[in-house]
Amino acid sequence: MDLVDLQGLARNISYIAHVRTRDMKRFSINAFNINEACSFGILVYDERGDEIVGFSKWVSPKRTRSYPFARIYNTYHLPKKVTIIPVIKDEGISGDLDRINFITFSWMNLMNVYIILAWYDEAEINRRRSDKTKITKQRFNADYVRERLSELRHYHQTALHWNTMHFQRDFVRVYSNAVQAYQRISRQLGVPMHSADSHLKELEAFLRGNEFDLARFKAVTLHGSRNAAAREVVTRHALEHTPIGEKMPLRILNQLGGEYFLTVDGVYQESGQVVFQEAKHSSRHPLPDLNDIQDGLFKLILLTNLEQLTANGRAVPFRAELYLSGAFRGRLALPSTSEQIAAFVSENDLNKQARLINLLNQEASANRRLSIILAGRE
Repeated sequence: MDLVDLQGLARNISYIAHVRTRDMKRFSINAFNINEACSFGILVYDERGDEIVGFSKWVSPKRTRSYPFARIYNTYHLPKKVTIIPVIKDEGISGDLDRINFITFSWMNLMNVYIILAWYDEAEINRRRSDKTKITKQRFNADYVRERLSELRHYHQTALHWNTMHFQRDFVRVYSNAVQAYQRISRQLGVPMHSADSHLKELEAFLRGNEFDLARFKAVTLHGSRNAAAREVVTRHALEHTPIGEKMPLRILNQLGGEYFLTVDGVYQESGQVVFQEAKHSSRHPLPDLNDIQDGLFKLILLTNLEQLTANGRAVPFRAELYLSGAFRGRLALPSTSEQIAAFVSENDLNKQARLINLLNQEASANRRLSIILAGRE
């Protein structure tokens, strides 16, 4: 069977995360400063500590920078999850420029994660650049973030409803504030930034009249996402060591109006099943970094919860696989028995990694269609 035009349908998400940070730091809403907080944690609204929300923050609106999915993964066990995303991240004329897109909006809707759009309004010159063409240590407007977090305390509808309302009501304001802030930062630091006119031209493409229009936002940014997914198919990264599958684009639809154009690290067929493989690799350490593992697991939440998958319009069975390769020998497929895991750990002197391996086994056991492969050097 040729794996062409892969399309999945997702309706409900059910997942149990075991490979997460257990003792997350707690912060009171009264004195909360997103810039001083760690990358994820628990926000406490009342003195007794009964009203809580899991929060995470993104360094950039681009999903492949600084492991934002790993941060959300660590809050996924909580009943309410919010993530703070900069609408624009401009590092200066010699640095990266990223903007938020519709896939992030719809992905968070599907995962029932509340979004707070934010902007950076402080920064420093990147001293590593002698030509002063980059900035660093960017800081959010903390007061605005705290206002939105306080508003969320009394918001009881789904993340889809909040995110839709928030984008329609606040996107133009936040985006415009970001553009103005970068103009001010440029003047204060003497660092040339990317063109404000190009930012505003992008914003105009999202408007109908003078108001933000989700349909236009979707059309404009999905076009770029499709092209990025196509480019990813021909790109292989050193940390995506996957000897079986091939990179392949996947289109996912859901009943919430979300539309996803993703690139799966590896797709292959085995025993009549399509296998989606998310691969992480370490050449020097026994296992990949924990952030890499959590990033891979978060991506597979969606794939394990597909209601159906079609190839060229024909329904096909499927499963998802996290492929972890590192500096050890042999192979272990999870879920497995405690005896097999103990033998594998002993044979490879992986006592320091034993707890993580057992948590991975719990994760593979608790979630349907998920398997985890530990594959060492041959």
